[in-house]
Amino acid sequence: MYPTRCILAVLSLGLLTAATAPQQQWTVFGLELGKPLSIPVCQHKVLPGGLVSNYTYEDDPRETCHEPDIQLSDAPWRRGNVDFPLQRMPLILHINSGYTLIVDGKLEGLQFDTLGYANTDGIISELTAKFGRPTSVARITASPSGVPELREKIRGRHRLRTSRR
Repeated sequence: MYPTRCILAVLSLGLLTAATAPQQQWTVFGLELGKPLSIPVCQHKVLPGGLVSNYTYEDDPRETCHEPDIQLSDAPWRRGNVDFPLQRMPLILHINSGYTLIVDGKLEGLQFDTLGYANTDGIISELTAKFGRPTSVARITASPSGVPELREKIRGRHRLRTSRR
C-alpha cells in the first residue's frame, strides 16, 4: 500500500497592529478572513424515507456553504466546516471540505488537506506571495488509528497582521 501524503495549510489572523494601519483584504478560496462568513449554512442531509437529519449535512452542496459546529463552552471561538460543490471545489484540495475557526463571529482560520507533496513548492510559493513568509513550517509523520500506513504532512502557519476594531 502506498503512503498517503498531504499538506496542511493553516492560516490565522494576528491580533496585533495599529488601528490606523490600512485594512488589507485576506481571502482564501473566496472566503474573507477577519470578517463574518458570507456564505449560507449548508443544508441538512435528507435520509431515506424523506427524513431530514438534524446532525449531518449534504455531501455535495449546490453552492459553497458552511457547517456550524456546536459551541461546547463559553469560549469566544468555535470550529466548523466549509463545504464546496464537488464539481467546483478548488482543484488543489484533497476533498471538498475544510475546517473553519470562528472567533467572536469572524472567520479567523482555515485548514485544508491538499493533494500531496508534488504540489508542495507551488502551495508554499502561492501562500508566501499572498501572505508573506510562514511563521513556522513543520514536517509531520503520523500513523493514524494504529494503521501501519504512514501519512506525511507539511504544516505551514501564517500569522496575518490586520487592523482590528
